[in-house]
Amino acid sequence: MKIAYLIHYMKKNYDEITENLDTILEAGDDCYVIVNDDDLRDELMLAYGNEPSMHLVHKQEAALPGDLSLPRGMIISIADALEEEEENGFKYDAFINLTDGMIPITKKKDLEDYLNKYPEQDIYYVEKTSEEDPELMTRFEEYAFFTNSMDFQKSKIIQGMNKFTAGVIHNFKQKKLDDVLVLSYPWFVLRHESAVALAENLAYCSNNFKMCMYPEELAIATMLKKFSPATHHNENIWRVNEDGIYKFKEPIANVSREVLNDKNAFFAAKIHSDENFDIYQDYFDIYE
Repeated sequence: MKIAYLIHYMKKNYDEITENLDTILEAGDDCYVIVNDDDLRDELMLAYGNEPSMHLVHKQEAALPGDLSLPRGMIISIADALEEEEENGFKYDAFINLTDGMIPITKKKDLEDYLNKYPEQDIYYVEKTSEEDPELMTRFEEYAFFTNSMDFQKSKIIQGMNKFTAGVIHNFKQKKLDDVLVLSYPWFVLRHESAVALAENLAYCSNNFKMCMYPEELAIATMLKKFSPATHHNENIWRVNEDGIYKFKEPIANVSREVLNDKNAFFAAKIHSDENFDIYQDYFDIYE
């Protein structure tokens, strides 16, 4: 099984990112990487210039969680992977995204065995839709002007400015969407036809989810429901934060060791060598 990993990395740690990339590359998979730091991106270009399975994404060179740049970057990475397929005459078996600090926490064979249980199915975790909860549409209609600030997730001042401005603008100009909104965790395992569906409809993402707060929780699953013919297996195979549970519209915190022994988990975040080294050293090279 050959997988295209869509990776977003926000730190400046050369040793860490190369360790993570090498583990995936040595397992026979390909990496499509968005690196926020300009100097680190240049270093990776030099280090992997002759590695055909390593691809730095240049159409959008940075992304931020909570901002349109993240789901757009994921789709642009998918489009790069599809181009690679066409140019070299093969197809990826799956497209899997890893956001900042996320790494596999099982061996590749264990992941393959799991994916083979759901052939041709996408795997992502849906919480609810706007058909079940109309408040999702209210969330979509709110404007978020400051999410593309690096300090947005941590700064109460910027969040307050965002909320005030959103309220003012909402009274003058309202966003409209006729489609069913789907709220999901911001990670996915996609089969080929779903990857194509997202890449072909990048404009839908850009046009509808700009100035949304945490659009990665809404855009991808909404687009898959609207555009992809693939069936969907609804399961959470990701562990994040101290309790292992993703919190909507909140920054992701470092994962705790206690939740990593879950046999139904295949990926976890955040795991960084300079933040939780004891966990990092046990898992950074487990995927082989």
